[in-house]
Amino acid sequence: MENNFQKVKSYFGGVVPFEIAKELQSMEYDGIYQHVYDELGFIQNEKEMNEYNLPKISAPSIDEVFGWFRYKYKIYSAVLPFRENENDLIIFYYVYCEDDGIYPVLLNDCDLNASDLNFETYDEAEFACLNKLIEIIKNK
Repeated sequence: MENNFQKVKSYFGGVVPFEIAKELQSMEYDGIYQHVYDELGFIQNEKEMNEYNLPKISAPSIDEVFGWFRYKYKIYSAVLPFRENENDLIIFYYVYCEDDGIYPVLLNDCDLNASDLNFETYDEAEFACLNKLIEIIKNK
């Protein structure tokens, strides 16, 4: 039981990883953010970086980015835990786009035991979902 609890635990309010932040910057992310990365991927004080005119990459929280995709692109997503039986907890995500319908990473069309859908932790599923959202927009 203790292991299953750990799988669902997420670090709410955590910033997106540096690689995702760089992808968002290339997509001209204009949403809310509380932190910034420097060019090397370290979280920095934005005021100091502005003072010295240093290049920066916005480091939004995961929740802020999901909200940005909903608002800007009308793409909705969710990360969900699913208890297959008493011992097995599966964590997966799905994506719904108002224009295109449901994308293939979805419950009705997929085997929940497929390795590309079944994540060890909630955080892994969130990052995979964010990468899928980025892929969808880049391929439009």
